[in-house]
Amino acid sequence: MIARLRQIWRAGRIVVHILAAFPLAILFLPLKQKRHSAFQQRLIAWWLADLCRIMHVRMCIRGKPVSEPALLVANHISWLDIPLLASAWQGRFLSKADVAEWPVIGWLLRRTGTLLIRRGARRGAEQAIDDISRTLQNSESVCLFPEGTTTNGDRVLRFHPRLFQAACRTAALVQPVMLRYPEAAGLSATVPFIGDDEFVSHLLQLLRQPEIEAELVFLPALDAAGQLPDHLADAAHAMISWALNPRLVSKPAELPIITGSTGSDPRYHAVYTGNGPTLRQPAHADTPALN
Repeated sequence: MIARLRQIWRAGRIVVHILAAFPLAILFLPLKQKRHSAFQQRLIAWWLADLCRIMHVRMCIRGKPVSEPALLVANHISWLDIPLLASAWQGRFLSKADVAEWPVIGWLLRRTGTLLIRRGARRGAEQAIDDISRTLQNSESVCLFPEGTTTNGDRVLRFHPRLFQAACRTAALVQPVMLRYPEAAGLSATVPFIGDDEFVSHLLQLLRQPEIEAELVFLPALDAAGQLPDHLADAAHAMISWALNPRLVSKPAELPIITGSTGSDPRYHAVYTGNGPTLRQPAHADTPALN
């Protein structure tokens, strides 16, 4: 009974929150705007962060995003990843084009300037690379999920390297980000949005939860200048895999990254052996230091 009442109360608050987004988007977020102002970025971040608060998402954030425009790459578990990331970072997301056709959500995606990729379409990836490159050159960051799908969060699937070409083309930074939804017994079995899961039913299921634990780790940034997309994808994948679970990487000495740590948690140490992209010291003092 308590879970049902909790679900109804939070669902009502989300409806009000979404309804409030329409006038805000119409007034302050014109369509096809090339670059968001600082105010517009804060407005989008506030709305998505407030969605997390309504859902009682309790976040543990380690590290910080780099201050300059960067390509953020993260492991993908759920649609909840997007408001979670937006609570701690400002920029644009890359989404599958079919999501833009969803009622309500699609309209809001277009208003917030979400970049779209038409998977399977001719020149779909090339168009997405052009859009990401243009956004980075306009001094805005972009976040994408290189796995191309979601998992239950216990591992990181292979990163598709093609979209990393945008960072190579613009000599931007690539900042890996690790996402995890822990709970007492291990990892949450409720948060992952996988396969044929239906959005509304999944949302209602999440609204029944007393609280959702979320962990977000901003790892040191890779300098894409002069690098190949495959090398960047492999390095970012190794870093996120190691942060998620060091046991997933059987020989950490083979990781193509410089020794560093995230916050004070020794689980996020990694080792560099030579070849591969180098890491740039983040601008924030409490972001993972490079030794």
